[in-house]
Amino acid sequence: MNQDQEILEHLKERGSDLTVPHEIEFYVYFPSEKAAQEASHAIVQEGFRIHLLADPSGNRWLCLSLKEMVPELEAIVAYKNKFNDLAKPYGGKCDGWGTQVEK
Repeated sequence: MNQDQEILEHLKERGSDLTVPHEIEFYVYFPSEKAAQEASHAIVQEGFRIHLLADPSGNRWLCLSLKEMVPELEAIVAYKNKFNDLAKPYGGKCDGWGTQVEK
């Protein structure tokens, strides 16, 4: 079982209803604030809200990308791949996702 499937199973075990929309957070990291800002335009065009945050280490920036959606494995994997494709030219990468339990 891959990590994304494990997260979905964990949510289900905690009582989350995986048939209803959840606010999914994708963590897309960049080496600089400028890179995060430039890439964020493409992420917003995908229908996401974003928050740009400096990593406490000071070595990278997080483009926290949020969207209400049903947490389905195929959609999550597709967005992770899309974020990696969008981030790569800016030296960034998608480092996973998360959400809260929704009942």
